[in-house]
Amino acid sequence: MGDTFINSKTDVTSSTFAHVPDAPVQSFELTLPQGKYSALAANGNLCQQNLSMPTAFTAQNGATLNQDTHIEVEGCSNTLSLISKSVKKRTLKLVVYAPEGGKVTASGKGVSNGSKSYSGRENQTITVI
Repeated sequence: MGDTFINSKTDVTSSTFAHVPDAPVQSFELTLPQGKYSALAANGNLCQQNLSMPTAFTAQNGATLNQDTHIEVEGCSNTLSLISKSVKKRTLKLVVYAPEGGKVTASGKGVSNGSKSYSGRENQTITVI
């Protein structure tokens, strides 16, 4: 069991576990209540972002580990989706959601191809002229 502290001035949330056995920790899972009284709030759709969290561990012997940890959001669509489209003069802009890394290409008769590479779950804007 740990203690969680939310610093509203710096927007940093930390969890401290005072009594962890002197053994390797293979995984860490944090589950927060949803809804009105949740400890964290989201601005926008978390499924359409590639999320990471700065992580710092300090071992009992003083050794430290600092890294960015990938955050996986549960319940997101696994389907490539068109989020929005707009046309101005002869330029088409597409915002496409990709559920995983890869490359998306948009093409059509009489237009140049537009493509974007994705590193993970995220939105990208593809421009086709």
